[in-house]
Amino acid sequence: MNARTTLLMFFAAASALSLAGCSACSETEAKARLPEATKASVDKGAAPSAQPADTGTPAQEEALLAQVFTGTTEAHRRSVIAPSFGAIVKKVFVREGDFVKKGDPLVKLDISDMALAKKQASAAIEAAQANYDLSTLDWERMKPLFESGSIPKSQWDMIDAKLKAAKAGMAQAKVAMDSANKQLGDSTIRAPYAGLIVKKMVSEGERVTTMPPSALVVLEEIDILDLRIKVSETQMSRFTVGQELSIHFSALDKDVTAVVSTIVASVDPMTRTFPVIVQIDNADHVLRPGMFAEVRLAPEGEGGASEAAP
Repeated sequence: MNARTTLLMFFAAASALSLAGCSACSETEAKARLPEATKASVDKGAAPSAQPADTGTPAQEEALLAQVFTGTTEAHRRSVIAPSFGAIVKKVFVREGDFVKKGDPLVKLDISDMALAKKQASAAIEAAQANYDLSTLDWERMKPLFESGSIPKSQWDMIDAKLKAAKAGMAQAKVAMDSANKQLGDSTIRAPYAGLIVKKMVSEGERVTTMPPSALVVLEEIDILDLRIKVSETQMSRFTVGQELSIHFSALDKDVTAVVSTIVASVDPMTRTFPVIVQIDNADHVLRPGMFAEVRLAPEGEGGASEAAP
């Protein structure tokens, strides 16, 4: 072995000893920086034990125990408005999304035929009146003769029947006039209550009929909304009529308070749930039919509804 080879072997051995020393030093320094409890675990060769997780505050635990029900809003009343007689649509006063008050015009029908019907009824009344006057005159003239025995009873019966027929003719003519007047009044279809026009189903120029009935517009009352909650039979005992509930609408981040108005005692065969209906004051029209809501009740034994959590 020459001198150069000996020198290379010496440097390789020195480098190996240096690396081993540094590794031991790093392990010692790292251990020194660990907490005391962890040092003991490391010394024993065991992993540090995990600390128990925080289960939350008592208020949070109570909220987890509360029962949450869900429901959907519905219009308090919903009407499909139809005409009382067939005619051509002359004008439509509303569009979908319009709010109307009670008595506001919705649709006007062409009354040209009704105007003619009224003229005919007026002429029929005049004719019936003339016949009635003539029959009354004959009756009054012949009555003394019948009472004195100057005319036979058969003749008197004819005169009396003629007067009765004239009275019936007058009544019939007046009914025809009343009908014509009513149809003239009904030619403008008005809102039966204040509400929202959710659908317009006719336009100017279309013919509407009563058989089959033609739908003109769909009107919904939304000053009051009904919240329909589906409740299982095991939870029915938690609701009573008049119970005050806190309701949260997540879409609007809005909380309202309302009372249970109706508990339907008939199960829905499809969902096997009972409908609980809550009436919500909606005079500002912020809420709309079809919105989702949460109803959060207090835990069992507290006897009331808690505030709804956002």
